[in-house]
Amino acid sequence: MELALADLDSAKKYLSNLKSKAKSGPTIALEQEIKLFERIIEALNDGQAIRDLPLTYDEKKLIKTLNFLTGKPMMVVLNIDEVCDAKQPVPQLNFNGPIIEISAKIEAELADLSSVEAKEFLISIGQNQTGLDKLILACYKLLNLITFLTSGPMESRAWTVARGAKAPQAAGVIHSDFEKGFIRAEVCDYNDFISLGGWPKMKESGKMRLEGKDYVMRDGDVVFFHVGN
Repeated sequence: MELALADLDSAKKYLSNLKSKAKSGPTIALEQEIKLFERIIEALNDGQAIRDLPLTYDEKKLIKTLNFLTGKPMMVVLNIDEVCDAKQPVPQLNFNGPIIEISAKIEAELADLSSVEAKEFLISIGQNQTGLDKLILACYKLLNLITFLTSGPMESRAWTVARGAKAPQAAGVIHSDFEKGFIRAEVCDYNDFISLGGWPKMKESGKMRLEGKDYVMRDGDVVFFHVGN
């Protein structure tokens, strides 16, 4: 409710400014924006979150700079007992988004263990993933993100990009000039890259691919970008 009230206040102020502009020179674009914010205010007054409104791509672009709190993706994280009883009733939540169950006590214990000890501990309690890992993966899915990697003699590094991004856009995440000067990309799967021990063996194996500007990035791609001046 507090988030909705904050959004309502911002929307009303913005609408007031739009109507002031319209008095000095109304345009079709301005009238459409006024109608959009009137719809947003009506929805907020009815207790509806902005994230649940059926907004078009262009409408989402119009409201992006306002950073509406109820327009942001949302998930629920439940702090559960160390050992969940199968008969234990699941809380009934009026929420349609992802719900992640995590035991804060188990996570605290894992934080004090080495990676080997943590893996053994997870196996002993019948889990293959930490709560933190589950949370990160759920966040990436909710935000529609993927990870690609770059690897060279000095370092290997992970980068985040929106799902559906093409190779030049991914190169632009590293440096804006890379997107402008993109020529091609050497791409391979992460698992192949690890099992074969890096780029030299990847090239010999034939599993490395040369991709152009229309290549859509995949989660777990390892990439070497070729960029011109």
